Amino acid sequence: MQTIFHRDTQVTTIVIAMLAMIFTAISYGRMANKYPAAGSAYTVGKGLSTHLGFIAGWCMFLDYLTYRLICKYIVRLRLSPLAFYPVISSG
Repeated sequence: MQTIFHRDTQVTTIVIAMLAMIFTAISYGRMANKYPAAGSAYTVGKGLSTHLGFIAGWCMFLDYLTYRLICKYIVRLRLSPLAFYPVISSG
């Protein structure tokens, strides 16, 4: 009985997440039709100043570049105590 409940809960969770993604995709599609150049920090920054747009674009690029490295480092730190390390005696 418990296995069936967990399976139904997983399906329900996936369906709810799928509905949220569909609404998000529809919203992005409508916004892209109305504002074709919208959606990026570079575009917003460029509207204020060309230099600000350039800096915003590079900041986003560096963020995307370093985000994966930081996440991998944090996961390694958090999971390393759970890893199995064989004990080798010196005697």
